[in-house]
Formats: sequence, C-alpha cells, structure tokens
Amino acid sequence: MPVQPDKNQLKKIDPFSTPLEIWDEREPTNEEVDYLISKGEWRPFIKIKSKLNSVLKSAYDAAKLIAANKDEVSIDHHVISYLNKNTEYNKWRSFMPYPTPEPLIYYQEDYPPEDFEAINSLVSKYGILIPEGQVLFHGGAWPLDKLGEMMESFLTDRVLSTSFCPRIALNNGEWMGKAFDAGRIDIMVITIKNKNKKAFVFSLDEGANSHEMEVLFERGVQLNLIGSSTINMKFKSCKSTSASSVNCKFIVANVLHVEMM
Repeated sequence: MPVQPDKNQLKKIDPFSTPLEIWDEREPTNEEVDYLISKGEWRPFIKIKSKLNSVLKSAYDAAKLIAANKDEVSIDHHVISYLNKNTEYNKWRSFMPYPTPEPLIYYQEDYPPEDFEAINSLVSKYGILIPEGQVLFHGGAWPLDKLGEMMESFLTDRVLSTSFCPRIALNNGEWMGKAFDAGRIDIMVITIKNKNKKAFVFSLDEGANSHEMEVLFERGVQLNLIGSSTINMKFKSCKSTSASSVNCKFIVANVLHVEMM
C-alpha cells in the first residue's frame, strides 16, 4: 500500500533553484535554417540565442527583472515547467480536493466574488500550512500611512492571492487599472516565516485561469515590510476608460521584501 504524504512534512518549492538564463534572440540566417533542418532540429518560429542578458538564481532576481520588463514571458514558462515536474508540488496538490470546488474556480475566473467569506471558509476547510521559508509573489500597492509612507506591517482582512510566478502577480496587480490608479506597482516577494494560516493550492490544469499558479491564503495573515527597492521609474501602466479608449502613463515599479508572520 503506497505511503501517504504527511501534511507536517511538506518542503518548500523553489523554481529558481534551477537558474534561468535570459537571452536576446534573433531570427536564424538561411545557413542556420539549413543546418537545423539537416539535424532535424528546425521548427517554425525558432530563434537563435545571441546575447546572455542575465541569470535568475532567486525569486528576488525574477521580481526585479519583471519590474524592469513585464513582457519577459520566459519566466512564466520556466516556473510552470518546474512545477509540472516537481514531486513536492504534487505532494502539496495531493491534499487539495479534486475537482476543485466550483466557488474557488469561479473566484479565479470572475473576480471579485460576491462573498469573500465563503471563499475564506473553503480555504480554511481544504487548505494546508505552507512550509516556512517558502517564497511566493503578490502584486498590488502596499498600504500607506497618513503621512504617505509605507506601513511597517498590516493584517489582511480577506483572502490573499499569491503566485509562484512574479509576472502573474504583477499582471494581477495591474488588473482593472489598479496600478494606474495607485501610481505605482509593488511586486511583493513574500517569505513565509510562521505557518499559522492555511492556503489553497490551485491546480495547473483546472479552469481558464489555472496558468496563474495561485496559492490562496485565508484572511488574517500578518505581512511585515522588510525592505523596498525602486526598480523602474518608467513602468508603463494602462487603464481602459471605455470600450474604445485606453489611458496610459508611466508609474513607479517597486520590489518589496515581505515576511508573512
């Protein structure tokens, strides 16, 4: 009889433990196309690596790159490929119900939900305690105090969406013009320091938004700001103002070092 995973023995998952190389790419020359065909390696839209720009070795490296260039999709591919092959991720998912409860699927596909409390209850019922040291991402605007300074900490009053991927977190932070209205986007690199709140680990193959690689925490987590760095002073952010009109402007993109207590 197979041994069942132990919820108390789960380990952290680090997609960037395998470094990701970011390259400039170009179209192949005719000679290179001929060579690739002769080797049986040619395929449509193939690109030739021309210059190594950076090597991402940590979640913080990835967040900084996305703050500088939000169109770098290779991070998405790297993270989801890592998760699909990762046995520890499969252990996390083994504790989730299958299929995913419909209200949670609807939460992902039609946000915001009518009842945050119902979503919170499902996370509390089915969630697991995420291992200490795990790093996840959240995109949004860190709250400010009355003087306009970043607060040292705050307690979440509803479920908190995080992702294994910084670009997904950034996209969620921009959704519906949120970053445009705030005048900034904060990519939060969150390290779990105290596993006292449960989280629901979404599937990679259920629902239209399964690509978000989401880990959803129940309400009441404390987030402490450890540090903040401004990465991009000209981050282009847009907001749809009507069916045919979009306003864009440059805002600030920050990367925040945050601890979840």
